[in-house]
Amino acid sequence: MKYYQYFFIVIRALVILQTVLVLSGKFTTEPHTKLVIDSLVKLGIGAFLFFFFLLNEIPGIDPWDAFIIRFAGVVLMLNIDFRGLIDILAIYSPELAQHFGFLKSIQRA
Repeated sequence: MKYYQYFFIVIRALVILQTVLVLSGKFTTEPHTKLVIDSLVKLGIGAFLFFFFLLNEIPGIDPWDAFIIRFAGVVLMLNIDFRGLIDILAIYSPELAQHFGFLKSIQRA
């Protein structure tokens, strides 16, 4: 199997797990949970777009089109709410949140 197929298997397993948790009533709908899940999805898809089109040449796709797709992956990763993630991290581990405080400078509100 190719490496990107493993990525999709993990994504499928996470969707199945989330579906089971929702149906069983054990899934929480707190804003913190939604923010973390949203950030992980954006990070996963953005990193996949960037690295897949960086490492593979696909016949029929112009190099500039691959560049635009890679850029879309970077934009998706930069669209993560780093301030919210640092605030959540500060609740659970203030020392670790101080080390990642520089991520707040990526977004200006």
